[in-house]
Amino acid sequence: MKNFKSIITLFIAIAFLSSCSSDDNSGGNNPVGGDHTYDISITSGILSGTELEGTVANEDFSGMYFDYQGTKVLNISLGSVASGFNAGGAVVLMNGQSTSQLNDEYDVDSGGSTLIFTFKKDGQDYSFSSISGSCSVSNLQTYGVQGVGVGGASYKLNFSGSFKQANYDGLDEDAPIVQMNGILDIKRLIID
Repeated sequence: MKNFKSIITLFIAIAFLSSCSSDDNSGGNNPVGGDHTYDISITSGILSGTELEGTVANEDFSGMYFDYQGTKVLNISLGSVASGFNAGGAVVLMNGQSTSQLNDEYDVDSGGSTLIFTFKKDGQDYSFSSISGSCSVSNLQTYGVQGVGVGGASYKLNFSGSFKQANYDGLDEDAPIVQMNGILDIKRLIID
């Protein structure tokens, strides 16, 4: 697993550094430009009724993917300090399927994906990580360095599941659990 994480880090670095000079290999149908958006609802638990929605400037995030032994993995690291919202994780798309199961950590071999959301509400910092549920990807377009298996991605991610408060100040088994669902709409990075 340690080697796998090193490989992921290397691929992400290559994708980021090469995105400025990459060739579009996805055809002419990429959603181009515009700000990334998020729209998330917390439907039960300690923050029931909370709505998180907003935008992240196009230049503040580049959607990325890498291929690991024929499996496409979307790397998510969306947000900014200024916005007060961050999303992270990895979505594994096994056998070209657009759906994936949410877990507390991702595992390429079993198709497990993970999502983490950090935000402020009423002056309090919250962080929630997925423990179960599902997600699906639509409008996936990839672009990048041909033949390398890494590059940029634009897509719409829908998710629904149970999330545990990761920054709970107490025993892990006592951490609050909430139900969350939402959409992340990741646009193609514009390079000037």
